[in-house]
Amino acid sequence: MLPIQIDLPKNFLEEEIRCGYKISSEMKKVWAVQIDLLEQVKKICKKHGLKYFADSGTLIGAIRHKGYIPWDDDIDLVMMRNDYNKFMEYAKSELEFPYFLQTVYTDKDIMRAHAQLRNSKTTGYMPYEKNRPYNKGIFIDIFPLDVIPEDPQLKKFSLKIKFKWKLLNNLVNYK
Repeated sequence: MLPIQIDLPKNFLEEEIRCGYKISSEMKKVWAVQIDLLEQVKKICKKHGLKYFADSGTLIGAIRHKGYIPWDDDIDLVMMRNDYNKFMEYAKSELEFPYFLQTVYTDKDIMRAHAQLRNSKTTGYMPYEKNRPYNKGIFIDIFPLDVIPEDPQLKKFSLKIKFKWKLLNNLVNYK
């Protein structure tokens, strides 16, 4: 039994072929956990009037496939910085175990520039993460969106900082 609070459609967990790609029952279980995590985000955002958006493969999948891209394995959300900061605060008091909002402030061993909402009763990690001491529950990504200033010098500086954060994030999480 999956540690989730949502009801799944009948046959959701059954293996299937979409676009010529085999989606295993195991992958469907991961998707189910992620959809449950998304419901937790939706609940908090609705309660507090916060906006979030699908991004990257999640956005492509929602439009092109009416769900996941068959070979995708995660959910990516974005929020404007103000809503992101508010979400971080509300989540502290409103999320209960097994849900865990992982940031550099809530899990000292993680080095990501964005948040991940995880289900602590699950496990899903890349081989290079095996011996790392942080929470490795199945997750969804939540990225902040920042406004880039109109001033050309500030805009150039802001882009450099974003590039360096992305590079650092990739280096720390690569092995």
